[in-house]
Amino acid sequence: MAVEVPFGAGSVVVASAPVKGLADGTEIGKSQLCRDTAYHYWAFVRFYSPLNSSTWGQATLDGMSGSYTLQAVGEVTSSHTGNVYAQGWTPITR
Repeated sequence: MAVEVPFGAGSVVVASAPVKGLADGTEIGKSQLCRDTAYHYWAFVRFYSPLNSSTWGQATLDGMSGSYTLQAVGEVTSSHTGNVYAQGWTPITR
């Protein structure tokens, strides 16, 4: 099974983890830590369905590239209150 990776050939998914609702644990997407052939890293979040109009999704890259310990974090947040509704994070990768 091929893994679809954003940003083209030579890119790989280093780690992946589900993004789950905090209230009920429903999986709504995947948080991915990606890398290209030059060892540039980025975080990416894929949602299985469009988010509703009062929420927004974000992927962040946590860690220090000099030490190569990185983690991708995906979240869904309320645009009105700032409350986090769903989260998922990859294992810390070295």
